[in-house]
Amino acid sequence: QMNLFNNHLSNHRVHVIPAAKHLHIGGSVLKAMNIIENNYPTVRYLYSLQHDFAFTKDVDHLALVNVMDEYSNKINYVRFPKRNPWGISRTCGDAKNIAYNGTLSKPDADDYDDAGDGSSSNRTNTTTTKTNSNSLVLYPTSAYSDNNHLVRLKWYKLTIASLIKVT
Repeated sequence: QMNLFNNHLSNHRVHVIPAAKHLHIGGSVLKAMNIIENNYPTVRYLYSLQHDFAFTKDVDHLALVNVMDEYSNKINYVRFPKRNPWGISRTCGDAKNIAYNGTLSKPDADDYDDAGDGSSSNRTNTTTTKTNSNSLVLYPTSAYSDNNHLVRLKWYKLTIASLIKVT
């Protein structure tokens, strides 16, 4: 933990938050969100990234934020699955898929990995996939994962706080 802290000390975009005691994943995430909320009050979205889950394909982050803004009452969590996203349940009650336009140039069909090794970050959860032209699709899901994900900060803080017991 201290090596990560020291390695990123001079990078103002990376904050490693050492814990004085073991808080488990939920307590650590909540601690980080409280620090973000207190020190950066205009932050609306948060990326939760695992150090060993790399983005191996381009992800249209601007388009994701745009669609989250447009569907603020429907999209709070976008998961980037490590493994084949087609194995993830793509249903959540009667919620419908949401198509949106990307801002990046259209990737080639060869850029998609159907081998199941998770290298296709163009499929997110609410999972994204390419359709025609520059359109992407978010699929609703009731499943949670701590795989890399983009979340609406206020929603995530309330969700995590409701699930953990902080002592």
